[in-house]
Amino acid sequence: MYRKWALCFLVTALLQSATGISSLSAADRHSQATSSPGRTELLTKRLKFSAVVGVVSMGIGSAFRLGINEANRDPLFGGNNGVDRFFRRHFGDAGKTSNVVDSNGTVFTLAAGLGAVILMQNLLSDGPVWRNTAYEVAVFGTGFMTELGVRLAVKSSFARRRPFLEFASPQDATTLNANSKNHLSFYSGHTSTAFYTAAYADRRIGDLLKARSLGRYRLMSIIPLYGWASYMAFSRVQIDKHYFTDVAAGGLVGTAWGIWHYRYHHSTREGWAILPFLGKTRFGLMASRAL
Repeated sequence: MYRKWALCFLVTALLQSATGISSLSAADRHSQATSSPGRTELLTKRLKFSAVVGVVSMGIGSAFRLGINEANRDPLFGGNNGVDRFFRRHFGDAGKTSNVVDSNGTVFTLAAGLGAVILMQNLLSDGPVWRNTAYEVAVFGTGFMTELGVRLAVKSSFARRRPFLEFASPQDATTLNANSKNHLSFYSGHTSTAFYTAAYADRRIGDLLKARSLGRYRLMSIIPLYGWASYMAFSRVQIDKHYFTDVAAGGLVGTAWGIWHYRYHHSTREGWAILPFLGKTRFGLMASRAL
């Protein structure tokens, strides 16, 4: 029963992100349309829904993480394919087992990406500073919560061994295998976080520049954001914490989620909404058109 509820909410989150649809009522859209220029309404229905999805996603992901003993499971797939071996051989550095990105990369990425959005918004937007800042932090945060929850569930479900465990010497393999964290290789959380941040921040900064007719400066957003995310992905392969397919999947998931989550909250177009239906005896998904 609980798995069905979990599936219901996870599928809802994915459908919302994949279609970029709006669940605003007519009253909400009318309120936004008649608000002063640059004014951002807090606690919209979309933000409330994303907050619920984020909390539920975190709960489900944590349940997977705590409920599955990855160390005693056979992984769904390993690292013996030719692509992963090729990139491990050419990108890996046998002398490196950790770096600053490994220990603090996620914190740096989130802080820098969100900080850039807030800075550019305060410089280029006419709306109230505290309200716009609070809204962007809330939207960005709910998206990260959802991505993190899904990631935890996926990592525990696949239970893929990290490269340094997969290729460990027999005398080290037993000790490394006992640590469940060494069975969470797919997909790369550092990479998905970096690309989610890059995609969301770049979209927001790009829209702000476009509104000020400064679109010619867009590369100043694209290069550092996606450049850092790409370095993050490379660094995970370099220190043997992930395979190439781990970081490739993390990059795709993070980018797709960042783009669609941004569109979902910053788009005002009307459309269909797919929402969870929760009744006394039935539950599932329903499609509703916002009029």
